[in-house]
Amino acid sequence: MDSDEPNLRLVAPHRREEVSRRIRVLRGYLKAPGLAAAKAASAELGLSLSSFYNLARAWSSMQQPEMLQGAGKPRHRRDELSDEQRDIFEEVSKTTTETVLQRVIDQASELGAARGVEMPSWNTSRTHLRKLLGARLPDTSFAAGATFAIDHVALDLPVKDGDRVTMPVASLVLRMDDASVVGVDLDLDSPSAMAARTAVAIARSTMVADITPEAMLAAEVFPGDEWQRLADDLRDMPLKLRLFDRERLGRKGPAMTMLAERIAGIRIKPRLAGRARDQRPATLPAGATPLSLNEAKALVLERWITH
Repeated sequence: MDSDEPNLRLVAPHRREEVSRRIRVLRGYLKAPGLAAAKAASAELGLSLSSFYNLARAWSSMQQPEMLQGAGKPRHRRDELSDEQRDIFEEVSKTTTETVLQRVIDQASELGAARGVEMPSWNTSRTHLRKLLGARLPDTSFAAGATFAIDHVALDLPVKDGDRVTMPVASLVLRMDDASVVGVDLDLDSPSAMAARTAVAIARSTMVADITPEAMLAAEVFPGDEWQRLADDLRDMPLKLRLFDRERLGRKGPAMTMLAERIAGIRIKPRLAGRARDQRPATLPAGATPLSLNEAKALVLERWITH
């Protein structure tokens, strides 16, 4: 086993022992990989072989303990808060001067740590603080006043792209009232109409359930037949549309104005979304291997989609 201890600062306290165990097993496997070693390691961790391979790839690519499956807090119902957690959220919502939700979540987490209170998951924190802060979190993006928005952001994830390692571009559907991601897909090209259509397909059941006579969707669309097909798909939904052309790309969209620079631990880079793939190089830790695009998609879906 490697002598250096992993930095578990960003791992929930109740998960640190298990995450440390997983890292020990993963390091052992990666020193001498192979089918027999993978079967032994997956059995030791109580995982299926395919789940173990996904875990090993995630660790070898990023080497960030907080990104390992199971590194976060237990899943809770959205309304399941302890009295101590609720008090912290209410106190922070009354005293904060921040207008970006992610920074308010960070303040609540810091106050919880100072008081020895384990705070709930990022998604639960986002939901409750969004309710408490309401209009104090103004959206100054192109999607201001919309019910849903389609935004495009580059992700700080190392994805294999031929002989390069590239940041993928995520097309995501945001539900604006609680700043949640309800649909997402990734592509290595700058905003892809196919990725946006897939994100809308994932989000469709949530969108239809929330539609009212005044519901509106704001989206960035671009020249070309594929984008026209996306616009036609959107027009078939009972929503008002507010469509913007490509010249706005690179400005702050709703993902950045509402959630700051990270969504559930994954750093977003909106200003890189419009760049060609060879102008979005990703940083790969020494000794790490990049994710495939499908592995990056699976990671993002697992961490972002909550419906």
